Amino acid sequence: MVHALACICFLLCYFGLMYNAFVFPVIKTQWFCIQSTSTVATNAVLLIFLMRPTILC
Repeated sequence: MVHALACICFLLCYFGLMYNAFVFPVIKTQWFCIQSTSTVATNAVLLIFLMRPTILC
């Protein structure tokens, strides 16, 4: 019983370390990419919206 608990704790700690080492940076990088892409898209839409009157005139 104690051995099983120790094994589960070890696996949880191991996967926690793996998650922190590999998965979390990937998620953070993807989030940063999505955020910067959406910011660029928003800026482009705002630019088009602001430029539209000059294009029409």
